[in-house]
Amino acid sequence: MMEARVAHKIRMVYGFYPEIHLSAQLNAYNIIMSWPLELLRSRQSNLAFHNLCETVSVPKNICSLLGLGTRFCSRPLGSSLDTLDLSRFDYDFSLRCIMFSGGPELIKTVLYEKVDDFTPDVPTNALLHRNSSFQRQIRTLFVDADCPKRKYFESNLLPHQEAAMCWLLQHPNVTVFSADKNFGPVLIESTKYIDYAYDDHLSDVATYNRLTELQARH
Repeated sequence: MMEARVAHKIRMVYGFYPEIHLSAQLNAYNIIMSWPLELLRSRQSNLAFHNLCETVSVPKNICSLLGLGTRFCSRPLGSSLDTLDLSRFDYDFSLRCIMFSGGPELIKTVLYEKVDDFTPDVPTNALLHRNSSFQRQIRTLFVDADCPKRKYFESNLLPHQEAAMCWLLQHPNVTVFSADKNFGPVLIESTKYIDYAYDDHLSDVATYNRLTELQARH
């Protein structure tokens, strides 16, 4: 029982558990050979992040995940078609087509006035066809509830990176954000981040004015 608990803790931190009866070299060989070759080839050489946590103990393998950057997208092992929502993509795609193609002139309204019923139209049939083809290809990557055949994809995270991802999911009290000037991701307690935002920025009366609730609503 004790060995099983130790093995579980080691897997949660490092993503693997070595075989005790094997040498360190053989364990390292077996672990590395079990990783996908494409992930080993694409590993970044400069993995950097800034740990500003003071009250939370951060695992050592967190750098292997956050060092990839906040724009890195982890690949899910499986997705349901019910979770697919392309309505926002349709809106943004159509709006950008209008802006970049010099389409029909938009009616000018009062500055910052929100038009709830505004829906941009795709300027040409060719762009509409490309949008439909893209969405059709996207849907093939998701699992249909009516289809018994399930689709699973290989993760693009190494075992220790998956362990770091699990740790972040289990600790909602920490926040990850990008530092200025591309200095990499930053890990900090959520409460401290809110305090810094208020004390160092929002409390500056030379820049910000406090509004009443009535003023904020109007």
